[in-house]
Parts: sequence; structure tokens; C-alpha cells
Amino acid sequence: MKRYVLLVVAILAIPLSCVADSITINQPGGFFESYLPVSGDGSASGDASNGVSGWAEFELYGSQKSLTGSLYSYGATSLIEGSLSNGFFNTKTDVLKAQFSGYSYNWSTGQYISFTGTFIEHFYTAAYDGSWQWGTLGKGYLVTKKSSGLTTPEPGTLSLLGTGIVGMAFTVRKRFASGG
Repeated sequence: MKRYVLLVVAILAIPLSCVADSITINQPGGFFESYLPVSGDGSASGDASNGVSGWAEFELYGSQKSLTGSLYSYGATSLIEGSLSNGFFNTKTDVLKAQFSGYSYNWSTGQYISFTGTFIEHFYTAAYDGSWQWGTLGKGYLVTKKSSGLTTPEPGTLSLLGTGIVGMAFTVRKRFASGG
């Protein structure tokens, strides 16, 4: 019996580790452009399809090491909108990172969820002319500090599967114990 109790606890604990901690904002493609001189004000912006009949766009202004702006993304299931701050564009790796603070709105439930995280975008440079740079976007991500209710469907599926297996195990054990 102890084995079955441990099995149930293990099966129910597995979904806890399956909480989403990142959200794909856009798929590779789209377009970006930036003007980020080493000193002085500049900008970085991009827009692309998010791969789920939606759109994502961001705009940042300031210096290469201190960009602020906004992020907006919508898709078939949700809308994500918020502000970007403390942005830094690494010209050697073509990666933009900025702190995100905003919300997600779920179309089907009508629920708003506030959350914070880090926006990460990879650029694929097509042309570079001094401080001007343009090309296509890689996958854009929002890495959240906690789940904030944004979960993957796997936890529920694993829980249902686990409880079904435990129920079948008890039924089989009961039949073998009764000699039937």
C-alpha cells in the first residue's frame, strides 16, 4: 500500500514542475531596424507574426545601453501588452534584452494576469551601415519570473493520466486479491 501512496504523490508532483516560465512572442521572420549609436539617442523596433494568427511588435528608444519602450503581442488565445525598460542591445551577438512589466489577457476567459519578466529578441542582420542596422527577427521570448497563471496544458494532462493509471492499478489489484 505504501508503494501506491508514493506513486500517487509522485504522479501528482510531476505537473508542478511543468509550469510555463517563458512565452514565445513571435516566430522567426518579420522585420527589425535599429539606429543605436554608441553615444546619443537611438531606437530599436521590430514586428513579426507570432505564428498563431497574430502579431507582435516592440519599440525601444534611448541609448544602446538604456532603452525603454513598449511590447504588444496578440494571438489566437491571448493578448500581451506592457512596457520595456533597462533595455540593452548587444551588437556583437545581436541580442536585445529588456525588463518587461505588463499583463496578459486571455480571450476565452476574459481574465487579466499581471506579470513581469525579461523580453529577449534575437536579430538576424541583413545590412549594417555604421549605427543603422536592419534585418529579420529570430524567436522573441518573454521569460517570466514566476508562472503568473500562464501554464502549459501538460500539467492537467499528466494529472489525469496519473490518476487514471492509479485507478486502474487499484482495480487490477482488487481483482487479483479477490481471485477473479
